[in-house]
Amino acid sequence: MIYYQDSEVIIRDLQESDAQIITDGEIAQGWDGEGRLEKYLMRLKDRAEGRSVALAAEFHGAVAGYINIYTDSKWGAFAGLGYPEIVDFGVLVKYQRRGIGSRLMDAAEKIAGDHADTVFWVSACTAATGAHSACT
Repeated sequence: MIYYQDSEVIIRDLQESDAQIITDGEIAQGWDGEGRLEKYLMRLKDRAEGRSVALAAEFHGAVAGYINIYTDSKWGAFAGLGYPEIVDFGVLVKYQRRGIGSRLMDAAEKIAGDHADTVFWVSACTAATGAHSACT
């Protein structure tokens, strides 16, 4: 499914082939690759079981980023309260500063908002800045 599209960016469902592309991109930019492929495959499994929505961003046809929305969080203080949680959000470094992260977050927030009026997202970036726009 396509959630957003313009002349540069497409936000769509994450595909299994994206998992290796994202993992390879993260390793190439110096991020520790241990366990990363399995993390993306877990997100796809969760989506297949109806627990989450996993999105990928393409920039001019190349996989550039990802984000995941759990429609009823099972973790932390809000577990089981029916609140969506946005997790595991990233844009490969070579694609940053092009608005891809903002488009991913906008799509994720819309999906989450379709499930509840309250959405939570916690990361080192939001805790430090209070806004996702400073992280993209």
